[in-house]
Amino acid sequence: MKQFMKRHYKQDLKMYIKLMKYLCILLFFVSCNAQKKSASSNDIKNKSGEHELVLLLSDMYSGQNLPEIQIIKEPATLQKFFTKINRTRKPGLAVPKIDFRKEIVIIYCAGEQLNVMSPFIEIKEETEHQIILNVLNKNISSLNSTQEIATSPFCVYKLSSDHKAILFTKID
Repeated sequence: MKQFMKRHYKQDLKMYIKLMKYLCILLFFVSCNAQKKSASSNDIKNKSGEHELVLLLSDMYSGQNLPEIQIIKEPATLQKFFTKINRTRKPGLAVPKIDFRKEIVIIYCAGEQLNVMSPFIEIKEETEHQIILNVLNKNISSLNSTQEIATSPFCVYKLSSDHKAILFTKID
């Protein structure tokens, strides 16, 4: 009887291991397909043909004292920006991977502020020859008025590069 039980136990164990292998392979393929679907949903153009502005990064310290908007069309300039903001960070923020043949990067640094404002860019209007972007600063402070924090927030967006003129309007 013991040999019979050992033999069945070994067979059950082998079948269990084989089942676990198939389950792991199935989970691997399902997770890979899920990543493909999420990547395709972040395409630069949406279904109506209009451009989509994709937020890549937003943070509260840029090291920039004055407000500035940069349109970056080559990797060297993007690397230079991240080198500047990563001077005081260990580890620093990672430079996003951008295909500069198809996309451009728009960086908005709000400058040094004594309140907690988050910079934000949105598409106001798109025509055949230009894209108009609104530049906003949203108040995210939950502090009372006696507490002030010096920040220099920034945001990094990507937009498809189709050589349209980009105009900015500031909304307070």
